[in-house]
Amino acid sequence: MLSKLHGIRNGILLSLMATFFFSLTNLFTKLISDDMTFTEIAFFRSFIGLVIVSSYMLYKGNSFKADHKKVLFLRGILGGIALLCSFYAISKIKLGEVSILFQ
Repeated sequence: MLSKLHGIRNGILLSLMATFFFSLTNLFTKLISDDMTFTEIAFFRSFIGLVIVSSYMLYKGNSFKADHKKVLFLRGILGGIALLCSFYAISKIKLGEVSILFQ
């Protein structure tokens, strides 16, 4: 019972942290959207994510091999389109309205 509560508490904490960091991402995207296009912002966000994830995988000794390559390719394409659409929306619409749309 105690370990279940510990897991729930960790889940809540991680959810709050994710919400905070997504809000920071949206805020910084809005702040730099006057100086950079949404495609440049998406590129740098993806590049930084690639560096962080790759470094962590190499540190842990995980393999980059995957089984369902077609599904992963489709996921990458759709995720990239979603990222571009969200950064476009953030750069063109008020941040409060975008937050409501993303709910």
